[in-house]
Amino acid sequence: MSTNISPKTYFRLTNSENGPDFALAVVPGSPELKLRVASSDGSKLWWLFYPTSDPNEYNICTTYNLETYCLDILGGDNAKATPHLSTISFVKGQLWTLNPAGGTLYKLSNDYSQNGYFLDTISGSNDSVMTKGNSPGQYWSLNAREWISSVNRVYWLLYSEDRLTMSYSRLQLRMLSPRFTQPRSRLRRQLRIHARIRARLLKH
Repeated sequence: MSTNISPKTYFRLTNSENGPDFALAVVPGSPELKLRVASSDGSKLWWLFYPTSDPNEYNICTTYNLETYCLDILGGDNAKATPHLSTISFVKGQLWTLNPAGGTLYKLSNDYSQNGYFLDTISGSNDSVMTKGNSPGQYWSLNAREWISSVNRVYWLLYSEDRLTMSYSRLQLRMLSPRFTQPRSRLRRQLRIHARIRARLLKH
């Protein structure tokens, strides 16, 4: 069953174990960019679901420290059980299936961990992990970003910078995608323009 999620919509990822205030985030200080769910720190992430040739699979990508990363499974992990962020490479760990689980909930599996393993969180630490079974932490909600219609200049600049960052991510994904056939020189120019605008906004 195709989930048909727009690649232009940004989402927070929250699960039933921890509730809507805890979103998927980077573990502070993790050199491998491992993930957890967090309530209020600045490491919570916005995600884009970039379609692949399989209508049920997505590259789930985000930006962190103004760099583009995708949801992946840590290489060399014999259990294939440790989610983290890695640069875009279209490997099996970055191919995710959204399995409808009732209402607006999904269970997330990937080609590297294979069938029967789903994205989950560990009670207590809130660290992310791939597990079997049917725990509440395996049920994820995709919380779309709402448009902010009236904000002051400071918040507008912050919001604009974030939107540009996500737009930059989409351009990078298109550049690296094997399905992309348009001239890459044009995309490189767009990437340079985005980088200049983002740098200018960050100075404010």
